[in-house]
Amino acid sequence: MIKEDRPETLHDVALLALDPATQKPAGPPIPVRNTRFNENSGVLSHDDKYLAYVSDESGRAEVYVVGIGPDGRVGRHWRVSPDGGYHPRWRPGDRELFYLSPSGAILSVRVDHAPGELQFGGPVKLFSTQVTPSISNTETRCPYAVSADGQRFIVNTPAITPAALPVRVIAGWPALLDKPR
Repeated sequence: MIKEDRPETLHDVALLALDPATQKPAGPPIPVRNTRFNENSGVLSHDDKYLAYVSDESGRAEVYVVGIGPDGRVGRHWRVSPDGGYHPRWRPGDRELFYLSPSGAILSVRVDHAPGELQFGGPVKLFSTQVTPSISNTETRCPYAVSADGQRFIVNTPAITPAALPVRVIAGWPALLDKPR
């Protein structure tokens, strides 16, 4: 949704540098993208040079990456997901980015680093989940976590309840106890 459609639910991602000595803000927040669209689910790369986030600027939730300069200023941004995406997560080493597809699958994208430039491979489906992704700005917690080696995932999956067993009601059962078999 664009901001004019839902002004009460607009969200933006901003960077806030902390003073190392005091752990208090070292300045005002710096907007990652100052647009009329919703941006959320921001996650910094392990080297702090890039931020992956979700925006609806294409008309649906997509994963983007933006460069972060040493001064904290934002640079070029790239769209990573071609067909929708939610909840990006970096693999340690920042050579791979994971995200959740609209169908609930975990996808992987190879990230190649060059001076001042990133190149992204096409998304590769790793596995399906039962997660229903959402760009809801009130629920931005990521429903999965990835291990440091990128080989294991923990997924918060909705509980599946077994089908209800049939229930038999026997009226007058005390009388049945007195009858010989």
